Amino acid sequence: DYNEHVNGSRLEFFAEDARMQTLSIMGIDIKKLIKNHIALQHKGSHFQFLKQRTWNEILKIETTCDWIENGKIQWNHLIYELESGDLAA
Repeated sequence: DYNEHVNGSRLEFFAEDARMQTLSIMGIDIKKLIKNHIALQHKGSHFQFLKQRTWNEILKIETTCDWIENGKIQWNHLIYELESGDLAA
């Protein structure tokens, strides 16, 4: 927005990157999925903002995942302000 606050779409951008890195660490080859036309379907997101963030803040994202039924993955992201360690979202 015009006040340079971070919104959900910006946090989703960083969360998606964290998901791809986590899949890679788990041994899932993203390039192979793409080559074989296997899609990862995003079914929804929920963000709870705990404090307003601005564009110049450095954030740390902790990502975990749980495998649930029918090949679905439940992603969990904790987003912290790096310097203070405060939970941001």
